Amino acid sequence: MVWLVITHSLFDLKTEKQFSESLTVEQLKQKLYSIVGTEPQYMTLQLFANDEDTKPLVKSLEDNMTLLSYGIQTDRMRIHVIDKDPNKQDFGDVSQVEKYVMSEEDYDARDNTFRKWKKKHIDPYVKPKEPTKEEEMFNNPEIIQGIKKGDRCEIQNEIKSRGTVKFVGKVSHSTGYWVGVQLDEPIGNNDGSVKGKRYFLCPQGFGTFSRPTEIKVGDYPEESYDFEEI
Repeated sequence: MVWLVITHSLFDLKTEKQFSESLTVEQLKQKLYSIVGTEPQYMTLQLFANDEDTKPLVKSLEDNMTLLSYGIQTDRMRIHVIDKDPNKQDFGDVSQVEKYVMSEEDYDARDNTFRKWKKKHIDPYVKPKEPTKEEEMFNNPEIIQGIKKGDRCEIQNEIKSRGTVKFVGKVSHSTGYWVGVQLDEPIGNNDGSVKGKRYFLCPQGFGTFSRPTEIKVGDYPEESYDFEEI
C-alpha cells in the first residue's frame, strides 16, 4: 500500500489517500471518482514525484498500466486529476463571473416597486419583531472570532467530522453567521452552494455549513479511511 496526494484541476482539493500499488490506472480512476466526482472517462491522470513538484513525471497515465509499473511505490507522490468533462466549467474563481447588481439608489429611484408599496401600506402597521437571544448571539461578529478560511477544524455536532474552513460569514438562506466547511469525507450535503448561491467550491457531498459554535479550529490532521472497500 502507498499513500498518494490527490489534487484536481477544477477544485481546490488536496487530500492524501492510500492505494495498492497493484491497481491499474483504470481501477484507480474508479476509486478517485468517489473522491473527486469526475467520471473516469473524463479523467486524465498526471504523476508528480512529490507534493511540491510542478513538472509531471508522466503527463498521462495509461489505463492498462499498474501503479507499480510507473514506479509508484513511495509515499506522497502526487496524482493530479485533470477533468475534461465538456459539461463542466472552471468555477474556481467566481469573481471572474460578470454580474449585474442594481444599486440601492437606482432601485429607490424607481416607481411602482414592491419596496415603495410595502413602505406605504404595510410598514406603518407592522411592529418590528424582537430578535431572539439565539438570533442576537449568531448575529454578533464576535462569534466568528478565531475562525478563518483555510483553518483545519472539527465539527462538534452529529456529523463529528473534520475538514477545512472554506467560508465564514452570513448567508442568504438563513440569519446570522455560518461557517462553510469542506469535509475530509463525502458525508456532507452540498458542493459549497445552497439554494442556487455559491459560497465556496468543493466536490458534491464534501460541503456542509455549521454554526460557529459547532466549529473547533486547531491542529486536526485528516483521518484516514479505507477507500479499498469502495
